[in-house]
Amino acid sequence: MKLFIIIGMSFLAQSSFAGLNVDAAKNAVNQTANQANQAVQTSATAVNAQTKTTTDQVATKVNTGAAASTQATSKAAAQAQTQVNEAVKKGEDLKINVNTSSKEEISKLPGIGPKKAQAIIDARPFAKAEDLKKVKGIKEATIAKIKNKITF
Repeated sequence: MKLFIIIGMSFLAQSSFAGLNVDAAKNAVNQTANQANQAVQTSATAVNAQTKTTTDQVATKVNTGAAASTQATSKAAAQAQTQVNEAVKKGEDLKINVNTSSKEEISKLPGIGPKKAQAIIDARPFAKAEDLKKVKGIKEATIAKIKNKITF
């Protein structure tokens, strides 16, 4: 009987120890899981902060590039207007690009009214004055009148 009691107590002691080890292991696992979660949250916060910084930097560069592009376009437009103004002062005829000009601009050419101007626009593109022959209503005489006043 003493043997059974000793064996029983030994078993009970081992069970208690085993229970303590399981609880300790559970606590250790929970602590590790909590630490891992905190590390993930910290990393996510750092990534979000870096992404925001990168996005802000890209937005700044895009805005700077857009501003520079706008300035360059404005400068080019001002230069073109200056050239036009100088040509008008000198009494020079300005050439009209038949591939890009509006109906109103094309209508200013000798022998070209609004209907022929629209027909020219509809028949674009052109590489040379002779290509205008494909437009209904434009003959050799008209091409001869406008040849020195147009560009492509």
